[in-house]
Amino acid sequence: MIRKLTLFSVCAFEIALIFFAGIQSVSSYSFEPFENGVGILCKTIKKKDNKEPLFFLFAEDRQIVSRLRFEKNHIRLSETLKTEISANSISWLDREGFSNTRYQLNRTTLELSTNPGKRACEAMSATSLKEKADDYLLSSMGGNKI
Repeated sequence: MIRKLTLFSVCAFEIALIFFAGIQSVSSYSFEPFENGVGILCKTIKKKDNKEPLFFLFAEDRQIVSRLRFEKNHIRLSETLKTEISANSISWLDREGFSNTRYQLNRTTLELSTNPGKRACEAMSATSLKEKADDYLLSSMGGNKI
């Protein structure tokens, strides 16, 4: 009985090790221009919307922004985008992919406006945002058997 239990424990440990070895953590990446910056996590306002949250990293001076993208089992930064800063908002144009998306972040309410829709955001350190992105990636892969 003990021998069967030990064999089962070893197999379970090896499977877990293989699974987690294949996952690359966003924390292991170097996001040098954003290390002392601000992370913004934006979620849909309407609960019925099933859209993924958006993860943005702003440089310390807020002059550039980049979006964290989830690809397969890892996270990467999109291209670095120049921001336009006003007293009440920070805006930028994301040209990645086939569409141009204009984002506008209200600096007071942290509401992100895009076409279409709005999202509620929260500000945090770049490190905290990377940890939340890691957690999101792991949770989205949680049901995988292989």
